[in-house]
Amino acid sequence: MRMAFIFLILAPFITTYISAEEAKSIDSRLEALEKVKISGSFRMNYSYRDFNEGQRDREGDFDTNVVTLGVDTEASGIRFSAQYRWYNYMDTVHHMYIAMKPDDTSEIQIGVMKVPFGILPYESNNYWFGIPYYLGLNDDYDSGIKYATTHGQWNLQAAFYVGTEYSGSNTKRYSIDVINDGANSTNEETNQLNFRATYSLPHGEFGISTQYGQLYNNTTKKDGDHWAAALHHKATYGKIHTQF
Repeated sequence: MRMAFIFLILAPFITTYISAEEAKSIDSRLEALEKVKISGSFRMNYSYRDFNEGQRDREGDFDTNVVTLGVDTEASGIRFSAQYRWYNYMDTVHHMYIAMKPDDTSEIQIGVMKVPFGILPYESNNYWFGIPYYLGLNDDYDSGIKYATTHGQWNLQAAFYVGTEYSGSNTKRYSIDVINDGANSTNEETNQLNFRATYSLPHGEFGISTQYGQLYNNTTKKDGDHWAAALHHKATYGKIHTQF
């Protein structure tokens, strides 16, 4: 209590001696804090299965499905974005990268970021996503470097990924990847190239995507390969949204 009282007495005199340079430093720190954006969300499910006797007796179940926490900030021309997710069965990084703009229409991202392939931000109109997601071709995040640029109605993205967001044996991840579980498969993804080009239309866009990468086998110590290509079109007509 005595120390708090002394601080209150001395505070006006202490602030008087803060130099202009120190005040400028404090202002810059406050300005930097104002650029930090914290985001978060949670998803809860209520389910009732009439074929489950236990659920019928409990009148259904109410469960937390996922909680997310994200941070975005920018300083000295460098942007940082990250999000972490806690599911009821695991926790994992969703994305985490730094980005810089070489010019007004381009950006370079380094870290764990979305793979440019097919319909973005994701091909889905429902809670369960679609087949491309479970094939690892949609809403996929890997570790590498990506360059994106816009010229008129064209948007071009090229990326190189050294590997997935975690080691090949880690199954606790957001994305669908080739997993080295030591039993059913000893393959893992590496050295992947992606290219995606889209052309803006009055009501949507048309695009083409290509992907080629290696599959390293931990048993044979040799590399195989995998590739994919896709055409897509998405549009909005009033309240109607289409994806092909």
